[in-house]
Amino acid sequence: MPADHNTAVKKIILSTHSQSQPIPSKEECALITRYTMTKGKQSVTVTLVVILYPPRKPKENWDAFAYVTNIPVTLDNALVLAESYRSRWGIETGYRVKEEIRGKTCSQQYPVRLLFQMLSILLYNLWHLCNLILVVTLFWDKKGYPMILNAFRYTIADLIMVDNR
Repeated sequence: MPADHNTAVKKIILSTHSQSQPIPSKEECALITRYTMTKGKQSVTVTLVVILYPPRKPKENWDAFAYVTNIPVTLDNALVLAESYRSRWGIETGYRVKEEIRGKTCSQQYPVRLLFQMLSILLYNLWHLCNLILVVTLFWDKKGYPMILNAFRYTIADLIMVDNR
C-alpha cells in the first residue's frame, strides 16, 4: 500500500537521499527499512521502501515514491514491486472513480442495466483516451491527469444538452 506521508515517513524520505543504495543496472536508488505503523493500540511492523527516480530535466529534484509491504524486498525486486503497486493502485482508483460516471436506473430489466454499465465503461475509457491525447499533444510531464474526471463528465453532459436543444 502507499506509505502515508506522516512526519516519520517524511523524515525517512528526506534521509533516503543520503542513505539510499543504487538499484543494480538502473538509474534509480532505493532505501529499504523496517517501519512500524501504529493505529490506536495496534501496531504492525512492515517494510518501508522509498524509490528515488532521477529528475527528467536538469535542476529538478529527484522524485520519491514510498510504499509499505509485507513481501520480502531486496534491491533487485524493489523497483519491480513499485511498478506493480502503481499499476494496481491505478486499477483500484478506476474502481473508486467509476461511481462518478455510472449511469443510474430504476429498471429491473437486465438489458437496460447492462446498457448503463457498458455506457459507463465506454465513457471511462473515453476519458482515459482523451487524457492520453492531451498528454501527448501538450507534452504533459506533470503528475496526474490534464483533465479530471468531473470536468470530463460535465463537458460530456454539456455536449449532450446542446445536441438536445
